[in-house]
Amino acid sequence: MIARSDDSKARHEPLDLASVWLDRQAKVFALRGEVDLSNAHAILEAVSSGRNGGGGDLVLDLAGLDFIDCSGLHVLATLATKMQRESAKLLLQFPRRIVLRAIEVSRLAEHPAITIVPGSSLPAADDSPEPHYVRLA
Repeated sequence: MIARSDDSKARHEPLDLASVWLDRQAKVFALRGEVDLSNAHAILEAVSSGRNGGGGDLVLDLAGLDFIDCSGLHVLATLATKMQRESAKLLLQFPRRIVLRAIEVSRLAEHPAITIVPGSSLPAADDSPEPHYVRLA
């Protein structure tokens, strides 16, 4: 057995979520930080309550997401299945390379309700306020 010092312990990075309006019709949820077992459930809760039972496609801006593990991928799969039941899409916008790779390796990108939107950031509307991020975990 190898003992680890406090310096070698994994440090948990925070996860923040913001919701912004795109074209005054679609609500976009932007993630920033890392998604892992300790905070993945918070995404599901925040997005579900933030949508207020609203229909239509669900848009997740992943440009600020640095890491996602299997529990985060499970949350995306759960959201995708929910969108499929509602005859809607889950749009995953602007994932960084490492996050996109996790989505592809897990074959989550093949889910019929998921659409990957490549790019780097959302264009800000002239009159839209800056997103206000809330710490989830």
